[in-house]
Amino acid sequence: MTRQGSRRANSVRRAGTGPAPAKPLFIEHDLKADKDRVGPHDHLTRDEVLALLPASRLWPQRTYSRGLWPGTVRLAGAGKILDWLLTFPADGWQSRWLAAGADQGKELILALNEDDPRCAESRRNELMMGLNSLLISRVVLPRYVFLRGYKAMRLFKDVQQMFPAGQLDRMRDFGAEIGMTPRHIDEGLRVISSMILHTGRDLAQLTAEDVFYLRAVGCEVRGRRHWGVRVSASLMRAGVRAGRSAFRLVDLGGDVSDSVVV
Repeated sequence: MTRQGSRRANSVRRAGTGPAPAKPLFIEHDLKADKDRVGPHDHLTRDEVLALLPASRLWPQRTYSRGLWPGTVRLAGAGKILDWLLTFPADGWQSRWLAAGADQGKELILALNEDDPRCAESRRNELMMGLNSLLISRVVLPRYVFLRGYKAMRLFKDVQQMFPAGQLDRMRDFGAEIGMTPRHIDEGLRVISSMILHTGRDLAQLTAEDVFYLRAVGCEVRGRRHWGVRVSASLMRAGVRAGRSAFRLVDLGGDVSDSVVV
């Protein structure tokens, strides 16, 4: 493969330069471009946020065997996180999230229950369930570095359950048709879920710019591409093929096997 210095020849190239095809293969992005993003519920009060959470169609309707309603646990955890965020002087939940340093990782949030006498599992579950509810409802929009370290697979699967009816199956079928393994498909879906949580937009609202931005984040933060970016782009094409998405993407280059080697 031809190389330019230590960089792959097709890593950054614009239309009409050199021997490349007359279209962009990758576009450099300013990582500060979305620093002012906020969720749709940024200026709700604490009580308004807690009233909003049960409106999610994923809100639990069952009770635990010992009679405890999971919704009660979620609201308790979310309430503690909101109370913590309110201790930071800022305008809106997103600004408070950033001022608290919450994007550094979940450890700061889990520390909120350190003095709770309950068992460690109960303390952790309460806060994690509360945090997942806040993220699903887009009260705060986490950075990609937070989501990558969070490793909350239940959260990502919950996001996928909110895709339009039939879209998840179409994506899986499309991935299999073009030669992806189930592992690759799952990784691509996780990346798509991350984009939804980070941007605060629905699946059909994601664009090529979101894919390029995530790739730029991986190159900046980790020195290499974010795992599964090309796979996620390919899966989103299933929506384009079905006429159910506004997503359009220029060629990122490489094949499926290359897309997961980062």
